[in-house]
Amino acid sequence: MRAYLASIVPEGDAAIAIHVTSVRIRVPAGSARGEAVVRVYYGVAEQEEADRTADVFAHWRSSVYGDHGRVDVLGPAKATAEKDW
Repeated sequence: MRAYLASIVPEGDAAIAIHVTSVRIRVPAGSARGEAVVRVYYGVAEQEEADRTADVFAHWRSSVYGDHGRVDVLGPAKATAEKDW
């Protein structure tokens, strides 16, 4: 995901990469939908950034891999976001 953010996304979205601390993706047995958890480090009350991270992750997975699933973006504060891709 960091390579994607650094290469082909708009400059504003590329700045997300420095806030991503980990990405975990799994596809449960018997399912065709992935489950992803993206951990980010933003300051307090950064809900817009968490939402944008979820949007960018969903776009990355669908455009690069063509798969489907759900992403949860989790930060140390109460900023969290969810999105289907």
